[in-house]
Amino acid sequence: SYDKYANWPLGDGTPLIKATKKQLLVEAEFHETQGKTMLARATWFKALAVRMGDAETVGEAIDGEGIAALYKEAHAEVEA
Repeated sequence: SYDKYANWPLGDGTPLIKATKKQLLVEAEFHETQGKTMLARATWFKALAVRMGDAETVGEAIDGEGIAALYKEAHAEVEA
């Protein structure tokens, strides 16, 4: 059935089929921002894992300054 798509709830609870263009654009912007943030976070975690080498924990391999530097590098586009 197509109803599950037509009744897809937007963030404000409005069913998709009753959404205005403005609501759709707001919803799209929200999801785009979320997606960029999630991708940056994944990049950060992967960079931390690589930098750890054979260490058991992040703290054994990287100090707070290093963690912050990798965060800023991964999130540069999102926070620009």
